[in-house]
Amino acid sequence: MNTETTVTEAETAMVTSSVDSNPCPLRLVEDVTNVTDVTISNTNHEEELYSYMVSKGSMAEGAEATVNSSGFWRFDDPEDAQGKNTGWCMPFYSEDGELTKAMFGTHRAEDEHQFWESTGYDALTDDEKSKFNTQMDERRAMLAEERESAMSEAREKLQSILVNCSKATCHPYLSDKGVASYDLYQGANDELYVPFHDIDDNFVTVQRIKPDGTKRIWAGCGKTGGFLKIAGDSRVILIAEGYATAASLFEATGYTCIMGIDAGNLVPVAKAIKERYSNSAIVVCCDNDQFKSQNKGAKTGKLISDTLGIPFILPQFEDLSSEPTDFNDLAQLEGDGVVVQQLDDIIEQARLRIPPGFSLNPTGIYHEVTTKDGSTFDNWVCSPLKITALTRDINGESWGRLIELIDKDATTHRFALPMTMLTGQPTDYLKPLVDRGLTYSHEQRNDLHYYLSQANPINRARCVDKTGWFDNIFVLPNDVIGEAEETIIYQSPSSLPKGFEVSGTIEQWQEHVASLCVGNSRLTFGVCVAFATALLPMLDGESGGFHFRCGSSRGKTTILMIAKSVWGSPDGLPRWRATANGLEGLASTHNHSLLCLDEFSQLAEVSPKVAGEAIYMLGNGEGKQRSRRDGSIGNRQTWQLLYLSAGEVSLKATLEQAGLTVRAGQEVRFIDLPADAGNNLGVFDTVHNFADGNRFAMAVKEHSLSFYGVAARHFIQKIAANYERYKEWLVSNVEAFTTSLDLANADPQVQRVAQRFAIIAAAGELASLLGTTGWDEGMANWSSTVCFSAWLEERGGSESHEETQALDTVKGRLLEHGTSRFINDDGRPQNGAVWGNQMTDGYYVFTKAFSEHICAGLDPKYVAKLLNDRGHLGTSGGRLTKSKRIDGRPVRCYHILPSLFADDEAVQDEPEQPEPSSDNQFDEYTV
Repeated sequence: MNTETTVTEAETAMVTSSVDSNPCPLRLVEDVTNVTDVTISNTNHEEELYSYMVSKGSMAEGAEATVNSSGFWRFDDPEDAQGKNTGWCMPFYSEDGELTKAMFGTHRAEDEHQFWESTGYDALTDDEKSKFNTQMDERRAMLAEERESAMSEAREKLQSILVNCSKATCHPYLSDKGVASYDLYQGANDELYVPFHDIDDNFVTVQRIKPDGTKRIWAGCGKTGGFLKIAGDSRVILIAEGYATAASLFEATGYTCIMGIDAGNLVPVAKAIKERYSNSAIVVCCDNDQFKSQNKGAKTGKLISDTLGIPFILPQFEDLSSEPTDFNDLAQLEGDGVVVQQLDDIIEQARLRIPPGFSLNPTGIYHEVTTKDGSTFDNWVCSPLKITALTRDINGESWGRLIELIDKDATTHRFALPMTMLTGQPTDYLKPLVDRGLTYSHEQRNDLHYYLSQANPINRARCVDKTGWFDNIFVLPNDVIGEAEETIIYQSPSSLPKGFEVSGTIEQWQEHVASLCVGNSRLTFGVCVAFATALLPMLDGESGGFHFRCGSSRGKTTILMIAKSVWGSPDGLPRWRATANGLEGLASTHNHSLLCLDEFSQLAEVSPKVAGEAIYMLGNGEGKQRSRRDGSIGNRQTWQLLYLSAGEVSLKATLEQAGLTVRAGQEVRFIDLPADAGNNLGVFDTVHNFADGNRFAMAVKEHSLSFYGVAARHFIQKIAANYERYKEWLVSNVEAFTTSLDLANADPQVQRVAQRFAIIAAAGELASLLGTTGWDEGMANWSSTVCFSAWLEERGGSESHEETQALDTVKGRLLEHGTSRFINDDGRPQNGAVWGNQMTDGYYVFTKAFSEHICAGLDPKYVAKLLNDRGHLGTSGGRLTKSKRIDGRPVRCYHILPSLFADDEAVQDEPEQPEPSSDNQFDEYTV
């Protein structure tokens, strides 16, 4: 590197920021007349200062100093060829002109400057020192103002010269270095002009490059903080010294590259770049001055790394015979590919922003330790662990770290670690790391904690604490489907939920799992529910469940297993018998995905009331409001999902056994389906080519446990690619299916359930359309129609549940108390209080008895109107009651007609089911 002979702004800034400016520089090369005591004293001080600078290695022995217009002394340092004047000194004089202080150094180490004070300064009183320093401050400010004015004028003149220069396209220097011209100018005398600007794009100066490569900074303009920017991909910014190096780096990588002029100017340039481009990975690409007495590039890089936290790199060469130093040399000797290869690791570390003192290499994380004697060594902390992003939720809270580590099987694990884990016991954060294969040094646990807490990677990720859709992105605990402007990651304070694993391919799942659903209404319906839960946000669908009910060992759990294979492994399905908190957590971690709950009877028989409340909670889509430890209100867990349940008892039977009444809202949220398909094969309609139901069930189990998790991902990837289009398709198909059921006059609750079946049907048809299931068109619609019809038949039709329940209650109480509370036609005596008369044309019920006994627990007015609307109430004169003479006096009564009981009398015996054939035997089996 050619040494500049002009005074640099760095030199001036270095002085004016640390000591007072020189008001009266000594002219060493001029004849001195009128010798006074001051000049004699100064001669002695100069000799003292010379000796001091020589002893400190800044001035060559026997060198002479010259003074430039800014008051700097320039002289040779010990490594200079004669007259190169790399050494410098800024002297300071007292008011009487006596040399009192000096600051000095060499441009070979611009970051290192030293101070000298004469013995005369120490002799001054405190008042004299204060007065002296005040005068120096004033003169320093005056000099700085004059210097700034002079530089501004010089820059204006230089800019006027550049305006008349043409852009350079070729030049001997560029040809020699093998690089192109980027915003360079063709100057006078065949010189190449390299313009520099500061971080705010203010013009600073120009570097002149002669055809032979000699470089000079334009005098009088300063250079501190000036640089040339070669614009590229600004996600990474590479800072180099010379133009050829910066251009070579740009041409090899395509990243934005900065020419910082020389090593001395890299510090202010790097500082400005870091402050302005806080989201870019910045690397300083220093010259490897390994063939000089002092490796200034390495020294500057270390200084920048230690003070600014910006990593640096020195190029490494295979062949040192030509004494190469920079990345331009590397590119010319070994090619752009080697340049990129050498930069890869350091760029990644720049993105990671590893804490100072730590390093990452293929064997792990290391922490540099400095001993008392100044030597250093590296302590191994843990196996390779990268913190690739900082995570936070949509509210800017719940901050965490996105971790990437590699286990001993070379498997990469990627997950979010909440920062709250670092505030507790070490086991809180070590457990999820060790579970994924991290090995660590027990003695260096504090270093590991520091590394985890202090890493500050550039990248940011948005964390979510539940699965499902976020805009057009679908988040799974171990995957994210879709493209977003910002990385989205699942983050949980506990371990990742089970049931989202992946095994096999979509083709294998279709061949070995989905194909078994063909012709089986319940299996097909269960799989369709698994797809439908991911579509609820698109259709504004309600949460709820489908309960497959039948006797023991009839295959109901098989439905849950094959449905769960859509999302993940069906091994170890969760059971209903869990705490309310446990169910909330399960639901939250299965948002927009399938939740399967087995063994409903385990909860229903032990705690029927809890079972009913759990169904309401799951269907409402939110948990209980809870308080934090400090008394503040915590976040309520929410979800939107469909779930499948299996058990031997229905919700209605469970609640009635406990003396409770099933509510319509519960039946809508928890749709009770007969799991038995009615073909003497349990839940199956067909067993295909298997010998019997037992072998078929075992095949479903085995295949579901072998191929899983791929179907949901395939389906969601297709949806995410064209979210709005498929949303319109779904709305249209849901409407078409609902219309086909012809339920315009049905009870609203039945219509709500039908809407849910329509969503299931549309989801299955869409999955087939997108090539996920491999089924023929119409199969999903068929299964949903069959299952809806089975539900509707068991329900007793499409009438209102409340109406049916009210009519059943009235019938039951009349039949129970008809002979004991009513006087019949024969006038036979009754037991207890009389409720009315039983006649051949029906029951005449006293109004009071109707309200208090027949309609106990019901609304009497509602029941009376219902009976009348259904034609079961005899009326008179437009009134719902009529006058009946009993015991010789008229009494107002409700006249309930015999038609109320007509439906019961019309019930026919069910036909006997045929015995199962020997080839379709479905004896006891358990799945």
